[in-house]
Amino acid sequence: MVSNCAEGAVGALITLLQDEDDYVKIPTVDSLFELNYPGLRQVWIDALDSENCYVLEIATKALVNLDIFIKFISN
Repeated sequence: MVSNCAEGAVGALITLLQDEDDYVKIPTVDSLFELNYPGLRQVWIDALDSENCYVLEIATKALVNLDIFIKFISN
């Protein structure tokens, strides 16, 4: 469960991920990757449409990590 304060911070990061400036997107995607949890799945799926190669790479890694995590906790 994520606290209201943390939800606000994650929401702000998600908003920043939509910024056109790569200097904003790169640290944002890194921060979201560090927080990676199943609630971010759709954010990562949406990020796969990015034209930024780094964002695509991190989104792909995040989705793979989420799939591994979900399989692990399901067993």
